[in-house]
Amino acid sequence: MQPQIHFQQVHRHQLLEEVPAKFNRQHHNCLFSPRNIVTTQTPVRKVTAKASATAKVIRKAKPPKVGVTKMGKPRRKMPTKTERYLNLLLQPLVECSSYKPAFGQQGDEGVTLDQFGVLYGNDPLYRWIGLDSPLMYAAHKAAGGMTSIYRQLGIGCERLLRTIIQDQLQLTGEQVAWSYEYDKGDGKQASHTLDACIKTNEIQDLVKRAKFDAWVKAKGLSIGLPTELANSLKGAAFEIRQGYKSADSKRQNADLRFGLRAYSDASLLPVITIVSTQASDTVCRRYKDARLVVLRGHLSGADSTFSFYKSVIGFDLANFFDANSATMRTKFEGVIKQLLTA
Repeated sequence: MQPQIHFQQVHRHQLLEEVPAKFNRQHHNCLFSPRNIVTTQTPVRKVTAKASATAKVIRKAKPPKVGVTKMGKPRRKMPTKTERYLNLLLQPLVECSSYKPAFGQQGDEGVTLDQFGVLYGNDPLYRWIGLDSPLMYAAHKAAGGMTSIYRQLGIGCERLLRTIIQDQLQLTGEQVAWSYEYDKGDGKQASHTLDACIKTNEIQDLVKRAKFDAWVKAKGLSIGLPTELANSLKGAAFEIRQGYKSADSKRQNADLRFGLRAYSDASLLPVITIVSTQASDTVCRRYKDARLVVLRGHLSGADSTFSFYKSVIGFDLANFFDANSATMRTKFEGVIKQLLTA
């Protein structure tokens, strides 16, 4: 039912009389000047309760649509934990697809196929033999790309495993970082930052803290530490690798130095964490003899990376990889195809 509208005769002097005295008269004259007021019939609306309720409903702000911002733009969807973990692992690998061989040239951009044709095509010997062939470029690109893939996979594994430690044990980026200074041998100092660190007293969950502390002490005893030293350990420091097939002496010496400094500087158990099974047995034995814990990518066992993450950290890392294998393989195959294309 529409509200009824009644009209009554209103004159200028009547409106002025109803204005409170506290208002300035000059202001009234401005408001109620002949130009601003109609002295004929002025409508006065009688609003019923039903009409008032209807007006309130109309004036009520409409809730924003799900997935849409106030400006009408699509709302950005927050990634799930699985998506976030996959991105940490795969993003470094994706960067390999843009790899270009340098061919001894300066700069970080690499050499394109056209530039390669000019570079080798202008070399009399290489042109005579046929080394300026696009197939040669593709071979260089694939060879360098393979090296890059292993390196980038290592970076992805490092980021993933460190983030899982933070999430599961509720630690900050500062808490999982540990570094030490060392002499490079030329009179200059350098800093080495470990991939992850867990200090027992910083784990807030008492059950997880007790479980981790027991693991640290047990592993210390298993590698031959005296009981007193094993019981005094305050946590563990981790170097994370995707694999360790190289017997590079410089890297080994750096790892051995890390082990000594972890014990002496911070009472931390040094742990080499390898995600795959691809590791040199000779190197692993040398590390164990130097009292470093070595975890490898076996699915089970006391020295399994996956067992450690499942039973101590509280995250089934093997199940994560298995459940997302199809996604990872598809992404990796795309990278390989890019590298094999000149």
